[in-house]
Amino acid sequence: MLNRIFGLETEYGLLINQDRPEHSPSWLAHRIRDHIFHIQQRGVLDLHHRGHDEPPGNGGFLTNAGRMYLDIGHLEFASPECNTLTDLVASDRAGDRLLQSALQDLGLADTVSLIRNNFDHETDATFGSHENYLVTRQFPFSRRGLNPLVTFLVTRQIFTGAGRIGTAGPQDRWLQMDRLIVPRSAVRSLRD
Repeated sequence: MLNRIFGLETEYGLLINQDRPEHSPSWLAHRIRDHIFHIQQRGVLDLHHRGHDEPPGNGGFLTNAGRMYLDIGHLEFASPECNTLTDLVASDRAGDRLLQSALQDLGLADTVSLIRNNFDHETDATFGSHENYLVTRQFPFSRRGLNPLVTFLVTRQIFTGAGRIGTAGPQDRWLQMDRLIVPRSAVRSLRD
């Protein structure tokens, strides 16, 4: 793992602790982003289109070389490129603190919670944390080269957890069979 560059992108959901919230999580995400860039002045907003879904002002680069932006209505923090895992974890935690600081400044810390989100309950879209690894151009994209990486990616989920099982639909759509969780419709089609 020496001489590599690492990066993380973390997507955040906003939980509002009110029976009838005045504003949506997306509205609050815009307010938090604006506070970080306009009031706290922690970076500069993009002045150009970054893509079809990222208009000017959607996000920008931070003074710690990371990036904060809105991705389909939710906040996302991308760490700077780091050459040690310690720096990567520190940068990732700095993103958490930056957002928490904005919530405090806006007086929202008692009613809004940040969560590292894995899926959208409304649309069933999955997202979460993206990992980026730099490999050399000579990296063997073959079984010999990928086996150690695949082993790492699979086993780290056992130790750290990631993702989710199921859909936004009713709970009874899924059925546990031995150690697998499968759609109930698949079990019906096996019986037919």
